[in-house]
Amino acid sequence: MGAGSKRLGVIWPDTGEDLSWFEMAQADLLNRKLGSGALNFDVAYSKGPPGHSIDALYDVGDVESVAVAGVSLAEKGAEAVVWACTSGSFIGGFQWGLDQRDALRAQTGLPVTSGTLALISGCFRLGYQSVNVLSPYPEDVSAIFLTCLRDAGLEVASTRMLHSEDAIASANLPLMDECRAFARGDDLTGDVVMIPDTAANSLWLIPGLEAVLGKPVLTVNQACLYEGACLLDRPEALAGKEPFFRYRGKTGESMY
Repeated sequence: MGAGSKRLGVIWPDTGEDLSWFEMAQADLLNRKLGSGALNFDVAYSKGPPGHSIDALYDVGDVESVAVAGVSLAEKGAEAVVWACTSGSFIGGFQWGLDQRDALRAQTGLPVTSGTLALISGCFRLGYQSVNVLSPYPEDVSAIFLTCLRDAGLEVASTRMLHSEDAIASANLPLMDECRAFARGDDLTGDVVMIPDTAANSLWLIPGLEAVLGKPVLTVNQACLYEGACLLDRPEALAGKEPFFRYRGKTGESMY
């Protein structure tokens, strides 16, 4: 591992809501809880219309808007970038998400991953082949996400859809209660429970969610930060912190 602190840039899709609702939108919160002498965080904001409609999410995932935020992070000293949006990185499908990632790499000149690709990489890194998906999205958007996971080589064992209309609705989800309902109502035969949507605040709930579900939990916020740290060769800066305990000993290059 190289010496010195590295900076991970996080691109948040700012669709007009109060940023204090979202754990991934606040650099000061990330640095206070997870920053260290080896790894710190900057956040920049891309633009897009609010809501979880398919058309709105294509606009959220527009490469040019996302790239402007990525370039600003590079100019501030970020050495890798995470596009911290799940829906805006899968809405066109798995290959579309890969192409988006490649375009962002080209425009920022930095290593890049996205919410969707971080989740997929995290599954393979941790040895999960099948997933139980707790999806905050409406049914049509959830269906695209599930297809994206299958196209990446994962099996979808079960799904619970929560039908959030927008990011604020996702931020207000009672994730503990929804996980209890998922555990009661479904045969969770998959290796892990996956929770997409960076607006669903999850980082400091993971131990409790795992206890309720009786399963490992992989959330997009957890995956974004860990896969970003791996892009910087700094996974050890997070692996000892509670949201990332399952990653201990699972270092190496991100798959995506």
